[in-house]
Formats: sequence, structure tokens, C-alpha cells
Amino acid sequence: MTPRTFLIVLVVLSACTPSSDQTSSSDPGQVEEAAEMGPTVSVDEIADDVYRFSYNNHRSLFIATTDGVLVTDPQSTEAAERYLEEIRIFTVAPILYLVYSHYHNDHASGGAVFGDDVVTISHENVLTHLEDEGMTAVRPPDETFVDEMSLTIGDIDVNLSFPGHSETDSNIILHVPSRRLVFIVDTLSVRSLPWRNLASGDLAGWTAALETLSQYDVDQFVPGHGEIGTHNDVLEHLEYFETLTREVTDRMDDGQSLEAIQASLELPQYATWGGYDAHFALNIEGFYRELAEQRQ
Repeated sequence: MTPRTFLIVLVVLSACTPSSDQTSSSDPGQVEEAAEMGPTVSVDEIADDVYRFSYNNHRSLFIATTDGVLVTDPQSTEAAERYLEEIRIFTVAPILYLVYSHYHNDHASGGAVFGDDVVTISHENVLTHLEDEGMTAVRPPDETFVDEMSLTIGDIDVNLSFPGHSETDSNIILHVPSRRLVFIVDTLSVRSLPWRNLASGDLAGWTAALETLSQYDVDQFVPGHGEIGTHNDVLEHLEYFETLTREVTDRMDDGQSLEAIQASLELPQYATWGGYDAHFALNIEGFYRELAEQRQ
């Protein structure tokens, strides 16, 4: 199905700035500052009963049936308030589930907007991070899981799974088999480099997670930022990980320092990808760190 955009709104505000919980994120998620004209908001129906909510550069997914609604990633209090308004355009059915894709503040904060009766779900490591890091803007999950969890909303089955430590140790995948799509959040952004130096990531686990994604027989891979991808986009991202791993490993074997590798290594085939100029040297730093740790 071709996505249908139902609403795009530019709110004109004087001296408008993003909320504190939107800008203080630790997410690799590329928080895009709201322009002077205010947040850009849209809702697209990407499959029957499945919608993508966009608030500036962040994307969330919700499933609306006559029996109830499942929502993901509130993003922030301000975003969640608008999120709820947009949902109510399509349905008055109760919101039954709120699923956090991972613990980063710019995805998980603002959940209180959806009310006390909503069952909040995440990987168990989200709760650990909330407790250890004092993340008060995030409503704690009511239910957690380790490997897999299944939900049914109306007549739609939803499978939640943890493919391993990728961008964080809590990133999950939300699979809707009957709609042939997966919500992959920050496991990859289409034709964009990973954020900075993989500060909360694990190189081996992330590569394995991409391999797992590549095995899904679906039509749409829906990220938490940017455009919807295809199976080929997943393979290209996996190839980037494998290529950079190989190039950094070869140079480490030759005794080159991190600084020398950053000064000499280029991958021009990815120069048109988002973030190449800003993040490629930082990607090398993250890959170098991870590979050095593997050798210890």
C-alpha cells in the first residue's frame, strides 16, 4: 500500500524551541531541532490499520482497531500530546498498550500522556536504565520481556523481539506479520550512518541484529527516523557494517593507530549517505574501540 499522508501541520510560534526532554536525549537518534515555525507533524497510513506518526525527525507507529489501540514511542510530553490528538482523529477506541522501542529519552519520555490504564511494555533492560540513570521523564514499564513477547490488538497479531545488543542493549523489533512490516526504530536509518561513535552500541551484536532483520519477509522496514526502507536497505546497511569492520581490522593488523586510520580511511561509496561528513570519523572511532575490546 502506498502511504497516505493525512495531516501535515506547521505551528507558528514566536521564539519556539524544543522541549527539554526532546533536546536532552542521549539517543543516537539525531534530534532535529524544531524550526522557527514550530514542529512538523504528520500521520501516514502505511498499511491497513497501521499508522506512522512523525514529529519533526522522529517516527512512531500506532495500530488502531475497533477493539483498541497499540502505540509506540511517545517521544516527549509535547509530542505525545499531539500524538494522542492525531490518534483521536481516527478512533475513539481505548489505548491498550504503549510499547517502548528502547530506553533513550527522545523515544520513551512522555508516556504519562496516554493515561494510567495503558499497559506499558519494553525490554527488561529499559527498566534497568531508568533506575540506574534516574530518567524521571519516562514512565516505567508495567511489563517487560527478555527475548520475545506476543500481543493481539483486535485481529492483528504483533510480535515483539529482542535481536541482541545493537544500538543499545534494549532495542526491540515490532513485527506485524499480517501487514508485512517491522518497526525497527534505531537499528538503522535508511542510507544514513550510525550516530556518532556507537556510544551505547555493541558492534558484534548490532551486526547480528542487522543479519536478523535481513531474514524478515516483509515489505516495509519502518525506522525511528527518516524514510521507510526495504529489504535492500537492510542489506546495504549490513554491508556498511561489514565493510567498515573489515577495513578497520586490516589497518589495526598493520599496527595503525586510531588517528592514522581516521586520517586515511575513506569509503566513497557511502559519501552520499546521511551523516557521512559529520559521523564517519566517529564511526571509525566506535568500530576501533569495539574491535580493540574484542582483542583483549
